[in-house]
Amino acid sequence: MQDEHEAPAAKRVCRSGSVSITLADSDVLDCPICYGPFRPPVYQACLVSFLLLCFLQFSCENGHMVCTTCRSKIKNDSCPFDRSPIAYTRNRVIEKLLESVKSVSCKNAEYGCNETLGYLEKNDHEKACKHSPCSCPLSGCDFLGSSSQLYQHFRAQHQNSSVLFRYDQDFSIRLDAKNDKFLVLLEGRDDNILFVLHNARSNQQQNGLSISCISSSREARNEYKISVTFGSNNVSTLTFRSAISSSKKQLDNLPKLGFPLVPWLLDATDGRLNLKICIFKDRLPHWLR
Repeated sequence: MQDEHEAPAAKRVCRSGSVSITLADSDVLDCPICYGPFRPPVYQACLVSFLLLCFLQFSCENGHMVCTTCRSKIKNDSCPFDRSPIAYTRNRVIEKLLESVKSVSCKNAEYGCNETLGYLEKNDHEKACKHSPCSCPLSGCDFLGSSSQLYQHFRAQHQNSSVLFRYDQDFSIRLDAKNDKFLVLLEGRDDNILFVLHNARSNQQQNGLSISCISSSREARNEYKISVTFGSNNVSTLTFRSAISSSKKQLDNLPKLGFPLVPWLLDATDGRLNLKICIFKDRLPHWLR
């Protein structure tokens, strides 16, 4: 009979030759210095190919391991944990373990990612995951979700704080150059991307305007271009054309550099700026290619 104080035995379920396990501490598969994932193979010091060095893992005589990047920063060839000498022995057990872990969930599962990955694929996937969380641009809102979830949240909760537009079509905005810090732009066909027109006032005479998209995707910055025309039919106009940067952060962290605001383009009656904006996606006009 099992003693009532004895911990229950770990369950091991076999399925077609595989074993289903749960790691109590997934950090054991990460470098304890930089926390990046270990990657096989683990080579001995006698290997001379420089190209293979990027895959090395190093361990001291007591088994403490570090990744190649951290190993290059360690002085005196001694372990940073116990000061014992570092050896370059190949650890095939660790190699097999890393290669065999095939059912790892993306860290963005709570934001909608259903991918099941091998351990060695996890890091690269998460860097480009389209479900990476983005912050709501309104400073009083703590919503966090994928860019698709954020778009739906903004349309449902903050639609009065946004301007709808269509790609490849001009739309007009009147911006209070002194008091309007930002304006959120929503594409009207549910593209699930928020754009933010940011107005940074540096002093009494100058403003800087920038437009960013809030997106989970690293590739978003390559998909969008913009044309902004300052002024109106009654005054001179000035047009700027640029690519659009991307960010996952709130407005306080978005780029502050962008289109310079020229004072004579302001409406003299109320200090507002007349803007005509066109955001292009995929199909770009010839002057932006």
